[in-house]
Amino acid sequence: MTNLSTPEVEAIGYVGGVVLALCLAPQIIQVVRTRSAEDISYAWQGLYLVGLSINLAYLVLLGAVAGYVAVIIEIALLLVLVVCKFFFDRKRAQQVRNEGQSMQDERLVVEGDEKSDRLSLAV
Repeated sequence: MTNLSTPEVEAIGYVGGVVLALCLAPQIIQVVRTRSAEDISYAWQGLYLVGLSINLAYLVLLGAVAGYVAVIIEIALLLVLVVCKFFFDRKRAQQVRNEGQSMQDERLVVEGDEKSDRLSLAV
């Protein structure tokens, strides 16, 4: 079918697979740099993981080492992205709660100052 030897075909498989797996790296870098993963959905990550897992099983059954090594790398990078999303989403939610609490505390201080001013005027 081809004039390429088995090692040459395997090399093509490894290179192509690693390039595809590394496609997640820029997304991970962007998430870490901006400290935000709001635009990445858990649904996409879940479906992507399911697809990769099925593909991994298929490639292992075929014995396509070049293919499944790349998929393992891709799964590892996807899991890094999932952890980043979880961490940054949780951190952002905590910041929002803290900001809400700070605003509520400031409102209480302002209301307290207004009552104090009214009391001093009444005296």
